[in-house]
Amino acid sequence: GDVYGSSSIGHTNFIYDESLNRYYLAGKRRNGSFGDLIDLSFNNIPIDKEAFLIAFNLNGNTVTEAWRKEINTGIAIQSLDEEIHSIIKDAVTSDIYICGRYFALGQTATFGAYTFPTPSYSGNKPFIMKLNSSGDVQWAKIADGMTNGTGYRFVKGRIAQNGNEIAFAAGSRSDVWGSYSMVRPNGELADPILVRLNKATGSVIAATDIRSNAGAQDEFTAIAVDNDGNYVLGGFFHQQLFTATDDNVPTMTLNV
Repeated sequence: GDVYGSSSIGHTNFIYDESLNRYYLAGKRRNGSFGDLIDLSFNNIPIDKEAFLIAFNLNGNTVTEAWRKEINTGIAIQSLDEEIHSIIKDAVTSDIYICGRYFALGQTATFGAYTFPTPSYSGNKPFIMKLNSSGDVQWAKIADGMTNGTGYRFVKGRIAQNGNEIAFAAGSRSDVWGSYSMVRPNGELADPILVRLNKATGSVIAATDIRSNAGAQDEFTAIAVDNDGNYVLGGFFHQQLFTATDDNVPTMTLNV
């Protein structure tokens, strides 16, 4: 049942469903820049692609793999640029939710036997997905478009459940989600963005962002929900944050 391999910049998420005695291991196996992958296997079965999700049960020292899925864009391994950033279990059911990104030009990508929605833009695509405990995809949502025509590569999204909705916190410079469009000037690197989706259907409820000064990379990297149903978000900024004149929040300026 050992996981064999190592990675200098890989990323792993691990959750447990007590009702099913089920473990979920998700992440990426990158070692350096995109396409530089380490050899990694689980239960003596190699992982072929970069981003993976493995479901398994553990009884004593015996590992029983339930299923596994990997993101496949059909692009040569030298250009792989796929990641799973976050995984959570539904508060009521044994459904799970993941988020991440993948690189594709105009083609669709697959996750196991499931085919992602057809994109209308090239480059990186942020995604949120719901699966049941059997690994069947219930829905998947990618950004509906990009106002500048290409996706933001450095997004590191996180998700949280808030009752009947799933919230996706990340960074972007040009995402389109439903009726929301992020429009930024040339030279913009990223601003924090929050997208709220219906947990049953994946449809976009609303999205909002925080403005920062152009040319700086600023993102949400953490999200939680308090007892009153408010979203609590964290992240980073490099120079200024809350620069919009109508956001009713004083502009934050870096003090170091």
